[in-house]
This record gives sequence, structure tokens and C-alpha cells, in this order.
Amino acid sequence: MKTILIALLTILSINIVAQNPTEDIAQIRKMYNYTNANYKKMKRITKNLDTEGAEGGTIDFYYQNNGEYNLIIKTVYNETGKIKTEYYFGINNYLNFILEQTVRYNATITSKSFDEKKSKKTILKYYVRGSNVFKVVDSKNKTIKKTEAFCQTIVDDIRDIIIDNEDKNL
Repeated sequence: MKTILIALLTILSINIVAQNPTEDIAQIRKMYNYTNANYKKMKRITKNLDTEGAEGGTIDFYYQNNGEYNLIIKTVYNETGKIKTEYYFGINNYLNFILEQTVRYNATITSKSFDEKKSKKTILKYYVRGSNVFKVVDSKNKTIKKTEAFCQTIVDDIRDIIIDNEDKNL
């Protein structure tokens, strides 16, 4: 597992020059579709995240027999909503895609006026090459501009998740 962590950190620290963003996105979509069609067949480890959010959270690691991650799903709950972030990995543990879904409840979950059907859901899709987010798309499939620092925090989050869980027999 340590070799996987070292490989991932090396990959995340490399700044790969863009080939063709359209081709990259097509490849990422193929990987995304493959992972979603097969992740239930993969090995899974679930960890509780008691220290995150007011209501805690979970993190699910999906990987194949070779020990390489295919998908990591982090869900954080609080009284006013939840954030579910899915990290998709390609060949050699390359982080390729991040899908972030935020649900904002109409009221706190303890309120009588709480109605999950009235929740507002937003989606952000981050397309990643090396350690760089090269495109961010919103719920309406519009490209949006995010600062480089913001995008880097999104990529760093997965590195921190792996480092924090590396010694926990994944």
C-alpha cells in the first residue's frame, strides 16, 4: 500500500502538459462509465468520519485486487445539508475526475418544516490531468472559472484522505 501512496503522491506532484482537452474528457468519461458500471464488484472499505461535519460522515474506498483505487467516495453530513465527493482514478492511480454534489436542505433536519424534496442540489465536475484541474463544469454543464488555489485544495483533499488512511489497513 505504501508503494501506491508514493506513486499517487508522485503523480499528484507532476505537472503534465495538456494534450487535447476534448480527448482527455472523452477518456475520463469512459473511465467514469466503466467505474460506475463495476464499482459494486470491487473490494470496499468504509470508514466513519466522526470529526467531519456536524453529523459526521463516511468514506468508501473501492479498489481492485491490484490494490489500486478506482473510486473513493466521501460524504459529509450536517444539519443543513450534505456534501458527497467522488474521486475517480484511472490507470496507475491517476486522479482523473472529481464529482462534487452539494445538497442544501430547505431547513435544518430537526425542524418541522424540513422537507428533503425542497432541497437544492448543485453539482461540480472537476476534470483533472496530473495535479491540475483543467476544467470545472457546473450543474448546467457550463464551464466555470475557479481559482487555481481553490482547485488545488480539491486535489489536495484526496491526497490528505489517502495519507490519513494509509496506516489503517486499506
